[in-house]
Amino acid sequence: MAQKSRQNKLFAAEDFTVIYESYINANFQAFDFDTIRTAMVDYVRNNYPENYNDWVESAEFVSLLDVVAQFGHNLAYRVDMNARNNFLSTSQRQESVHKLAEFLGYQPRRNVPAYGEMKVISVKTNEDIIGSDGTSLGGQPIKYEISNNVNNLDDFITVLNSVLQNSNNYGSPKKSVVINNIKTEFYDINNTPNQIKFDVQGAVLGKASSFDIISSDYDNDTKGFMEKTPDPIGGFGIYYKDDGKGINSSNAGFFFGIKQGTLQYQDFNIDNPIDSMSLDIDATNVNNTDCWVQNINATGNVTKEWTKVRDVNSNVIYNNLSNGERNIFSVKTRENNQVSILFPDSTFGNLPKDTIRVWYRTSKNNTYILRPDDLSTKKVQINYTGFDGNTYTAAFSLQMKQPISNASSNESIDEIRENAPKNYASQDRMITAQDYNTMLGNTNGGILKIKSVNRTFSGHSRYSKFIDPTGTYSNLYLTGKDAKLQWLENVEESSTSSTESAKLIYNKYVKDILKNDEFINLYYTRYRKHFVALAVAANHFDGTVDSGTGFSADTTEAVESSSTYTWNTDSTTVSNILNGYFTDSTSTKKRVGPTVSDYTQYITPGALIKFKHVDTTVTPNVTTYKWAKVISLAGHGLGIEGNSGQPTGLRADGTGAIVLDTGIKTGSTIEIIYPALSKKFSTREQTLIIDLIEAGRTFSLKYSPGTKEWLINFQAAESDPAASLFPTNFDSADGNWVVYFKFANSTYNIYMRTLGFKFESATVSLGNITNELEIGTYTKKAKRDIITMLGADGTNITNTGTFFVYGYNVSGSDNHYRLTLIDSNADSRPDNPDVFRDVTGTTGTPPATNSSIIADDDTPVNFQWEHIATDNQVVDPSFTNIIDVFALSTAYDTEYKNYLNDTILVEPTPPTSYQLGTQFANVTSKKAISDTIVYKPVKYKPVFGTHAESQLRARFRIIKLFGSNITDSDLKTKTVSAINSFFDSSNWEFGETFYFTELAAYVHKELAGVLSSFVIVPQGAGSVFGDLFEYTPNADELIIPDVDVDDIDIIENITDANIKAGS
Repeated sequence: MAQKSRQNKLFAAEDFTVIYESYINANFQAFDFDTIRTAMVDYVRNNYPENYNDWVESAEFVSLLDVVAQFGHNLAYRVDMNARNNFLSTSQRQESVHKLAEFLGYQPRRNVPAYGEMKVISVKTNEDIIGSDGTSLGGQPIKYEISNNVNNLDDFITVLNSVLQNSNNYGSPKKSVVINNIKTEFYDINNTPNQIKFDVQGAVLGKASSFDIISSDYDNDTKGFMEKTPDPIGGFGIYYKDDGKGINSSNAGFFFGIKQGTLQYQDFNIDNPIDSMSLDIDATNVNNTDCWVQNINATGNVTKEWTKVRDVNSNVIYNNLSNGERNIFSVKTRENNQVSILFPDSTFGNLPKDTIRVWYRTSKNNTYILRPDDLSTKKVQINYTGFDGNTYTAAFSLQMKQPISNASSNESIDEIRENAPKNYASQDRMITAQDYNTMLGNTNGGILKIKSVNRTFSGHSRYSKFIDPTGTYSNLYLTGKDAKLQWLENVEESSTSSTESAKLIYNKYVKDILKNDEFINLYYTRYRKHFVALAVAANHFDGTVDSGTGFSADTTEAVESSSTYTWNTDSTTVSNILNGYFTDSTSTKKRVGPTVSDYTQYITPGALIKFKHVDTTVTPNVTTYKWAKVISLAGHGLGIEGNSGQPTGLRADGTGAIVLDTGIKTGSTIEIIYPALSKKFSTREQTLIIDLIEAGRTFSLKYSPGTKEWLINFQAAESDPAASLFPTNFDSADGNWVVYFKFANSTYNIYMRTLGFKFESATVSLGNITNELEIGTYTKKAKRDIITMLGADGTNITNTGTFFVYGYNVSGSDNHYRLTLIDSNADSRPDNPDVFRDVTGTTGTPPATNSSIIADDDTPVNFQWEHIATDNQVVDPSFTNIIDVFALSTAYDTEYKNYLNDTILVEPTPPTSYQLGTQFANVTSKKAISDTIVYKPVKYKPVFGTHAESQLRARFRIIKLFGSNITDSDLKTKTVSAINSFFDSSNWEFGETFYFTELAAYVHKELAGVLSSFVIVPQGAGSVFGDLFEYTPNADELIIPDVDVDDIDIIENITDANIKAGS
C-alpha cells in the first residue's frame, strides 16, 4: 500500500482516478460568463465548504471569480470562432472563407461592372476640313443620325476620317468581324499620347457615379468586345457596326465602349525580385475583370506586358498559354474586394523586376440595370494629329441607345460556401450537365437560375450543306437558260387623308424616298444621260454624236486627252491600296472637289467613279473597268505640302489624300463620274416642301445631280401625272418631275417615279424570297436573294452582272420578279451602277418605255439564282454532345417584376442568346472539346392576373374559417403573400408543371387557423371550372404569379354561381 500511495502522490497526473474525478467535477457546458461563474461557485462550495462561505458580492474572492469567468468567456468565444473558421460550412469571417475556397482551388468572384457602348451622334473638329459642298466643316457639329443636311453622312465620314489613323480610315478597318450576326469594324483614333480613357458622370441606383469611356478592341478568345490594355501612346479604339437597318438603328454607327468605375494604377519599384512575390492593392471594390500588369520605363511607356492566368504556380499547359510564355501573374481576391497581384516562382515564370505598374478599376458593388436615362448625352474631347501633322481637338457627342444589364455584386459568403465545393467536384471542367450548372452558374452574378440539359445529337455537317428543296432551311442554287430581263418604269402613288398635318405628310411619304431601292435604280440608270452631259460640258468627253443604234446614245464617250486623270498609289503592283491621289495629263497633282471648275469637281465623298486600266505587260493589251466610291478627301485631294511648298498628294503619315472603298491599280484613269446622290433633304428644301403642303399647293420635285439639289416647280399643272409615266427624254435637265404632289379636296395624291428591273423565267420560281438586309455571318455582306446573268468567254462561263431580288409582283397576268441594283453595304450607293448596261451590252438609254428585253425563245440567256434561306443553321457531327443551357438573368427578373407591379409599362424581353454567351465567354474554354453549347434565355410566363394571356387568367375564391378574427384585407394580403412564396423561382424548374392541388395545400398550411377553403376560378373566354388545375409552360419558361388583393374574393360558401368560369 505504501508503494501505491507513494506513486499516487508522485505521479498524480497519471493517476486515472484523479483524472476521472477531475472530469466529473468539470462542467464542459460552461462557455459564457454566467455558466462559467456558476460552475466555479459550485466547485468551491462542493470542495471547500468549510474553508470559504462568504458569497457577498463585494467580497474580493467573488470579484476574482468574476474576472476569471470573463476571461474564460472570451477564451471560449475565441476558441469556438477559430474552430468554426477552420471549416467552410461554418466559417463566418470573409478572409477565412476566401482562404478555404482558395484551398479548394476556387477564386471567389468580385463585383462585375456595367459594360456597354455609347453611339456617336455627332462629331466636331477645329481642323479646317472641306465638306462635300466645298465649305469648311471646322467648328461645326456634324450629326450622324437625324439631320436635314443632304451631305450630312458624307461630311460625318469626312470629319471622322480626319480623326482616325490614316492607315485605317473608314472602309479600311484594323479588324473586320461579325459579332452577334452584325458586321463590326474596329478603328483607331490618331490621338496624341496619354489619352487612355475619358471620365464621365452618370447615375447608378439613383446616385451619382463615375464611368470611363474606354478604348475598345476585338477579343479573339471570347469572340466579342474587350477593353484595350492601357497604353499611354496607343491609339484609342472605337468600332463601327451595321445591322443593315439604317443609320437610326441602335446597332448601326460608330460606338465608344463604356464601363462603370474609375481606372487607376499603382507603381511598385522592385530592385531585388524574389520567388512568389505578392503586390497588394488596398483599394476596395476592385472589379472582377479589369486588372493589367506592365513594366514601364522612366517616361511611363510600356516596355513589357504581363499575361493574366488563373494560377501562377501551375504549369503553362494548365494555364493554356503559348509555349515559352513566362511573364504571367494571377489575381487573388481579399477582403472587401481588395486584391493581391501574385507572381510565380522562377520554376513557372519570370520574376518581376524594375518598375511594375498595376492598372485596376474600382466599380460599384451592386447588381443593377443601367438605362439610357442614367447616362445622358456625354461629350468627349480627344486631341489628335491631323493629316498636316498639327494637333487638333475632336469633340464627340455620345448617347447610350440600349440598357446595360451585366453588372453584378460580388459573391456573398453563403454563395462561396455553396459554390466552392461544387467547383472542386467538377474539377474545373465541364463534362456533365451538373458541371455546366456549377461552372456557368458561378461565373456571373447576373444569372439568377440556370439549368443545363445534356443531349446527344448527330447533325448535318457544316462542310456539306443540308439540302432543303423548299429553300426554307438551306440555301439553294438554281440555274436556268430562259431568262428575260427588262427595265420597268413605275409611278408609285400614295394618298393622304385630310386629317394628316403637313409635317406628318412629309415624314410619312416624302422623307424616306431617298432610301427607296427603285428610286436608287432610277438615279443610277435613268440619269446616266445627264451624267454623260456633265462630262461633255466639262470637256471630259469629246461630245461626238454616236451614229450607232444602241440606246439613243448622244456621244461616243471618248475621253479627251486633256481630261485624263490618273490614279496614283504607293505601289504599281498591289491592287488593294485604298489611299491615293490624282494627277492630270501633265502628271501634276490634281485638286479635286467643288473648289475646281473642271470635271474633277464631281469627285466628292459618295461619288462613284468608273476606272479604266490597261495592262500593257501582255499582248494584246488587256483593258479592265472597275467602280469605286469616294470615301474621303484630305486637303482637296492634294494632301500636305512638301519641302518645296508643292502638294504631295499624301497625308502626314505618307498615305494618299483620297480614300476609296476598294483597291484601284496605279495608272488607272477616270472613265466617268456619277455624282454623289444626296441622302437627305436640306433644311431649306424640307421647310419649303412642308410650307407648300400646308398651303395646299400642287407642285413637283426634280433632282439636279450636278448641284445635288432638289428643284421645286411651283407651277406644276399636269392634270393626270399617273397617265404620263416617263417621257422618252427623261432626265433632270428638262422639266420632268421625280415626285409630284397633286392637291384636291383637302388631300394629296403623291406620285413618285421609280425604276425596277423585271425578271421572268418559265422554269425557275421561288415564293419564299429573302429580302431582309441582314448581314451574313460569314460573308459580312447583305443577305438577299441574288440572280446572276451568265455569259460565255470561249469555254469559260462568265458573270455578266448580278442583281438583288427585290420582290415578286402579282398584277393580273403579269407576274414577275423585281430586281434591284446590288448594294452590299447598304449605303444607298450600288456596287456597280452600270450592271444593266453590262448585262444587255448596250449603251445610252432605251428608245421607248419598258423595253430592252434581252432574251426570248430564240435567244435564251443563262442565269443562276442564289436563294438565301431564312434559317440556315446546321450542326457539325464532330460534336457528339449538345448542351442546352437555360438561364434566367437577374436583370430580367428585376425588370419583369417591376413590369408586373406596373413600375414600367413595356413588357421586358430576356437577353438574347448572344448576350448570354458573352456573360459566359470566360468559362466556355473549360467545356469538353466534343461539346457545343446552345444558350437559351428563359422568360417568365405570367399567370392569373391582367398581364397573363386570356386563357391563363383566374380569380381566387376563399372562405374565412368560422370564428377567426382576421380582417378581410389582412386575409387577402396573406393569401397573396403565400401564393407568391409558393411560386418563388428557387422552388421551380424551367418548364415544370403547375398543379393547383399543390398550391392549395401550401396556402392552407400557411394560413392554418384562418382559412377554410381556397379555389381557383378561370376567367378566360370559353373556360370552365378546372381548366387551371394543371398547366405546363414551355421548356424555356418559368411561371410567375401576377396576383394582387383585387384578384382575391372572400365568399361565404361555394356555389355553382361563384365558381363558374368568368364569374
